[in-house]
Amino acid sequence: MKKCKKLGLLLSAVFFLNIALASNFTAKAEEVDAKLQNVSVDKKLAKAGDSINVTVEAINDISGLKEEATMDYVSPSGQEKSVDLKLVNGKYQGKVDVAGEDEEGTWKINWVIISDASNATFCIYNSAVNEGIGQDMSAADFAVDLTAPKVTKCDPENGIRNVAVNKDMVITFSENIAAGSAYDSIAVLDKDGNKVEITKTINGNTLTLKTNGLAYNGSYAIVIPSKAVSDIAGNELVDAYTAKFTTPLDETSPELTSAYVDNNFVKAGATVNVKVIASDAIPGLADEAYMVYTSGSAEKEVALKLDNGNYKGQVVMAADEADAKWQVSFITLYDKVGNVTVVYNSNVHEGIGQPLNEATIIVDNTVPVVTVTGVEEGKVYEDTVTPVITVNDNDAVVTATLDGKAYDRKAITAVGKHTLVVTAVDMAGNKSEVKVNFEVKAKAANTTTPTTPTTPKLPKTGSMVDMNVLIASGLLLMLAGAAFVVASRKRSA
Repeated sequence: MKKCKKLGLLLSAVFFLNIALASNFTAKAEEVDAKLQNVSVDKKLAKAGDSINVTVEAINDISGLKEEATMDYVSPSGQEKSVDLKLVNGKYQGKVDVAGEDEEGTWKINWVIISDASNATFCIYNSAVNEGIGQDMSAADFAVDLTAPKVTKCDPENGIRNVAVNKDMVITFSENIAAGSAYDSIAVLDKDGNKVEITKTINGNTLTLKTNGLAYNGSYAIVIPSKAVSDIAGNELVDAYTAKFTTPLDETSPELTSAYVDNNFVKAGATVNVKVIASDAIPGLADEAYMVYTSGSAEKEVALKLDNGNYKGQVVMAADEADAKWQVSFITLYDKVGNVTVVYNSNVHEGIGQPLNEATIIVDNTVPVVTVTGVEEGKVYEDTVTPVITVNDNDAVVTATLDGKAYDRKAITAVGKHTLVVTAVDMAGNKSEVKVNFEVKAKAANTTTPTTPTTPKLPKTGSMVDMNVLIASGLLLMLAGAAFVVASRKRSA
């Protein structure tokens, strides 16, 4: 028989004995009743070493409550724990200590015994334990968990080969988990023991590790140290766990997309920036590459560094660099596992490779020659003059100004002194300039008075004519008539 029931029989016997002895126990005391208004605990799950605070609120309207009470907890198999209660601010409070030998599972209140100021003692049962007798006290239930979580599965498994380089690693545990005191020490290590950048996520009883992509031809280890995780009760992982795996081989070499420079025409002493665009989806480009420039039998090696996905380098021309055409001979690329690609410039290697014209560098130290004809220094021109400008470099940028304003190369008619400036800048930045000072004067005015031509006058009708002229004219007419007559007779004969 349970302790509380024995106590109830004892109290009953004492009660009837008091009646028989005509004690001062009154009928009013017999009617005294007590019940629990509320029971609660501050945690519902505990591990070994934890303490659970219990609060009991009781009601007694007659004589008040005594400062001390007691309660009993029982485990699933009947293991019991007695708890002493003290009245604090009108509520009973006590503490349940969880030990390593306690039974796992849900512990429930068995009964609570309280007394009032009139020495009446009451035993209130938990109906959930005592076959419906008493009142429900399940609000004060708590569970004891003494078992630490264990790794039950790992994907990828220990020792597996050819694991995808972008695979998420999932570790499954025997129960739901939370971060433990060594959570930050969880790691994925490469073959050299270097940590791989990972993102950790807990969901229920699984831990997922994500990477930004592993390397091909790699060997890796998942390391879960002791105390890295705990269960919900706080029991931390006891046994560390390690799983090793490898990634597939990569036999695909990187590919070149293009190469170009920031300036194709330079002078001696210039530094030219080179950019090389290449790709290697898996496992990615190596951090370094290199290229070789050639001009005749001379060569220049250029180191390339990966910067935001593209290779960058510099070609430095010597201060006394001669005029020359420098072309890419070849570019060598690597991926992260050592696969190599060598790309030749087809313009250099008789069609082998691919054209890399955009990376050609022309060293040009020769200034363009500007020639101005049609106008000479210091000369004075009357009325108009038309300068003729020629430059021996078709790619040069030519500008001309007349008296500080843009000159359109048309005839100059404005009277006065003028300055013509012609500037030519070639693609390498070489600059030449020609300046001509001249003057245009107005055309001189004609001071000679022009002679007015005389129109001959015909003689008037009836006027006197020179006699000699008349005689000569008559003689001519007579001779002509005679000749005509002679000729007519000959034709008749």
